[in-house]
Amino acid sequence: MLKKYLLILTIGVLINVRTLAQPIWTTSFGTRGTGDGQFNGPGGIAIDNKGEIYVTDFHNHRVQIFKNDTTYENQFQSSGISPNGQLIKPRAVAVDNKEKIYVACYQDNRVQIFRSDNTYESEFGSKGTGDGQFNGPSGIAVDNKGRIYITDHLNNRVQIFKSDNTYESKFGIKGTGDGQFEVPSGIAVDNTGKIYVADSQNNRVAVLFEPSLWNSVGMCTLGSLFLNQDLILNKDYHLVIKPMDANKAGVIVKSDGKLTITDQAILTANVGSSIAATSIVLDNATLILNTESISGNIKYAAPGLLKINNNITNNIDFAGHNGVLQLANGQTITGNVESSTSSAGTLEFLGKGIVTGKIEAINKLKLAGDLKSQTIKLNNAVLETINGGTIQGSVDISNSTIDLGSNTLRLTGKLSNNIVLKTKYNADNLVGGNIIVPSTLDLSNVDQLLIKLSYINSDISKIDDNTKYHLILAEHGGNIIPLYDPEQKILLDSGGEQNRFIKWNLDPKSLTLYRFDNANNMIDKDLIFDSQHKNQFMQALKSALPNSDAQKLKNNLGFLNKEQVEEMLSKLLDHQSTPDVTLVHTALQKILRDTYHTTINVILNRLNNSILPVSAGDDVDNCMHNSKHVDCLNRYGIWTKTTINHRQDKVSDNQSEYFTSYKTRGYSNTIGFDTLIGNDLLVGAAYTNTYTTIKLQSQNVGDIDKARTNMCSLYSSYHIPNYNLYINSTLSYGNSTMMERKTRNIALAKNILGTELAFGKYKSYLYSSGLSLGYYKHIKNNIYITPSLSVIGAVIRDKGYKEYGTSFQNLTVGAKSYNKFSSVLGLRILKNIDLGNTIVIPEVYGFINYNIKNKNPTINARLTGLDDCLPKIHYSTSKLDYNLGLGILLKQNMMEYSINYNINIAKKHKGHTGSVKLRANF
Repeated sequence: MLKKYLLILTIGVLINVRTLAQPIWTTSFGTRGTGDGQFNGPGGIAIDNKGEIYVTDFHNHRVQIFKNDTTYENQFQSSGISPNGQLIKPRAVAVDNKEKIYVACYQDNRVQIFRSDNTYESEFGSKGTGDGQFNGPSGIAVDNKGRIYITDHLNNRVQIFKSDNTYESKFGIKGTGDGQFEVPSGIAVDNTGKIYVADSQNNRVAVLFEPSLWNSVGMCTLGSLFLNQDLILNKDYHLVIKPMDANKAGVIVKSDGKLTITDQAILTANVGSSIAATSIVLDNATLILNTESISGNIKYAAPGLLKINNNITNNIDFAGHNGVLQLANGQTITGNVESSTSSAGTLEFLGKGIVTGKIEAINKLKLAGDLKSQTIKLNNAVLETINGGTIQGSVDISNSTIDLGSNTLRLTGKLSNNIVLKTKYNADNLVGGNIIVPSTLDLSNVDQLLIKLSYINSDISKIDDNTKYHLILAEHGGNIIPLYDPEQKILLDSGGEQNRFIKWNLDPKSLTLYRFDNANNMIDKDLIFDSQHKNQFMQALKSALPNSDAQKLKNNLGFLNKEQVEEMLSKLLDHQSTPDVTLVHTALQKILRDTYHTTINVILNRLNNSILPVSAGDDVDNCMHNSKHVDCLNRYGIWTKTTINHRQDKVSDNQSEYFTSYKTRGYSNTIGFDTLIGNDLLVGAAYTNTYTTIKLQSQNVGDIDKARTNMCSLYSSYHIPNYNLYINSTLSYGNSTMMERKTRNIALAKNILGTELAFGKYKSYLYSSGLSLGYYKHIKNNIYITPSLSVIGAVIRDKGYKEYGTSFQNLTVGAKSYNKFSSVLGLRILKNIDLGNTIVIPEVYGFINYNIKNKNPTINARLTGLDDCLPKIHYSTSKLDYNLGLGILLKQNMMEYSINYNINIAKKHKGHTGSVKLRANF
């Protein structure tokens, strides 16, 4: 555990001590019980300004209030877990000068605050060991400034909160030493600010001084009283004064006037105080000087921190230790800052600063403003400027680094040996870090000048003829003594450039940097892929319009290596890892076709069943089509069907470059109505609503497109008398709507990929018709066979839309129209089983679907700023697929119930479909 100490130097502390007379017994009140004025474990007590007495009744979960004559007056209580205002084993109570009541609840580890009328106001605290958390709060006190003190029973500490109930500080750990506690219980604060803690297991009362800074404790006066003694602020912030018998940690003032601050102690000299010492030693500690009245040179005996917030007159010696000297804005050190043994230490100015003597032999000089000094000599060091500024004084820098950032530094002097000049170009402001020479800067003794260039907000769109800047420039009247043979001695390291498409050149004679767009050259030489589509797109990017999305994408690609560029293009142009819009459209057309097949199947079921009794119990011989008693047939039917499907499809483009597999899951609901007209014509209408999700077969999470399809159909069938033939026809209109969600990559920084989401609303319309010729034949034993041949044609219209959501990779998608044409060869076998009141009809069937025209034209997707659309990829599904199924139909009176299961297989497709249908005939 790190030790931190703090000693506040003040003018003095006066403590008055009085002797109190022996207390005289007067009375008592209360008995054991649960009634008014009775107790079951009274724990804490407090008295308000009116003399009323507050007592915590621990096991009765309440606080009772008594008048100043000890007669019962009121109470507030409740039990339960954690609602506001409920008390769980209250252990301690306190009342502040505003008559607010503070109750420490031991069991639920919180402090609740009540108004003077006993109503709940607020609370703070929870169980734990962190700041502001408790493990059994058992004592509470409020001082005259409104600060709240809580003894944290099982955490062995005292926590202090501000008057607004926010955490401020703590002190104490488990132990028996000074400032340590063993389960502290009660606590009190007197009018002088002294804190009294009942240290129960240590059988003592600890008395501490008032906290002067609220992460510390301690007030004392340095003077002759403490000569030959140690002033020690231990790790628990407890001030201890002991004879100097060992090298104790803390603040030590010896009889020779030497002040030593050791072991991470913190010594603060405030305004109005003074330190009089022959010398001051920082030994791995902190000295904060807010006063001018300080004497004695300051020397580091180990790394430490010296913060100067006021002007002082001292010499400061790092003495070979890497300490830190920090000056506030506008402060002056009258003296020298150096390291007397070997170069070490950091001198940091938070603003303007003055050192009247010399700055020499330090490791780092950090500037945030102007600096004035007699001489500044740096060797094997770093000069860093935060906000730029001017150095007044003779500057001699050798074998060192000058870190300019994107700031301007004005200096006069000389540079020698090996110099590293770090500069940063800010593309937003079109400025870079440089040196301005007001008088003379001698570079003739430089052996090597290495320019290390880095960048802020690199953007190729901001490059123009003025994108250049001088690294070192003499202002009017100034003079630069140049390097000998600058072409050989000046080197440029532009590895800090974030964007690989940006290239810099250096003119060593004028010390000028030039920036130019190298993207097209990089595309032709380094960004060549195996994919023809990616190469076509990269060539198109070379002609991207300025300030367009394509230009922004081109700039963003410059932050990435070749593999990352390929991955980013895959998300935009589509690849095995992401199904593109065309793949989704392919799946949608399958949904529309399947919806059409659902309607066809209903027709076939109706027709195949119409050669049988439609209602169970009808006489077969009297209800045949050619019978004169056809009126016994039910001529009207209303039906509904629910289908659940799960499919997997594979698609490839015309060049077999892209090949991917995706899966769909969905369900559909269909409702229909039909009627027999005469003996041989069936007409009907149906509506289908389908919901489908589409995503990659290999992924469980990621881009998921959700589609909704609506289809309205008219269907008819005509039975050709005496020939056992029928002709079916359908006419359908459908529309599909889908919210697309696409993942895009984006370069967040050099070689770091992030992601964005692009959204689009796709809508497609389908106009479809179909014609089917079928033949049914009764074999024997009520077994029927029904072969059929169908042709289906469709015209599809896709609306255009625009993606949104990404910063610069939103595509504009144009409208398109295309046609589909397929033929279907089918065979059904069914058997009629008459069970009296119920007819059971099992069936098996199969279809062969041949897609005569199955190619999906690619969408016209464009990125703003490119003349051409994205590379065209024509996807197609399998030419041939097979559908096998089985089902069972139950007919009872006017009702029909059926269950079907289908499996669909093809070279690029497989799927499963289950459906349940209910029909009423009348």
